[in-house]
Amino acid sequence: MIIYGTGFKAAEFLAPMLVSGLGGWRLQQAWQDGPRSYLGSTVSGFPNFFMLYGPNTNLGGNSIIYMLEGQIGYVLGAIQALQAERLAWLDVRPDVQDAFSSWVQSASRRSVWETGCHSWYTTASGRNTTNWPGHTFMYRYQVRRFDLAAYRVMPKRPAISSTSAA
Repeated sequence: MIIYGTGFKAAEFLAPMLVSGLGGWRLQQAWQDGPRSYLGSTVSGFPNFFMLYGPNTNLGGNSIIYMLEGQIGYVLGAIQALQAERLAWLDVRPDVQDAFSSWVQSASRRSVWETGCHSWYTTASGRNTTNWPGHTFMYRYQVRRFDLAAYRVMPKRPAISSTSAA
């Protein structure tokens, strides 16, 4: 048995993967001041990019499986919306992501992780990028159904058909 003990960087999600979004923008660039997302699943500027166990979905006192089950249902809802609405892509609106991120930071200030405790859960500037600041049932309620109104969308272009004369 060979075990590679390479360590981990809890606040550097998806490292060392390279993820490119609109205009070639890299996820590492978007997250240079710390990861931000919407519901820990989508990132503005990165259409059709979905992740599980993303920013602010870690727990300090419950099962991550419960969170992941909610995220899986949410992502499946997004895929179903793509198909049902005949969309080429969907991308979380920046204002929606910003509002969610602001709420997470505000709620985190009252948590044990930020009341005098300095740990790997926060960035050097003190921003929580790792832990969920509330109860797990609250998270599951927020991801219970996919909300297309929170996203910018790009419809699929109609297929060009060619017919030939016989």
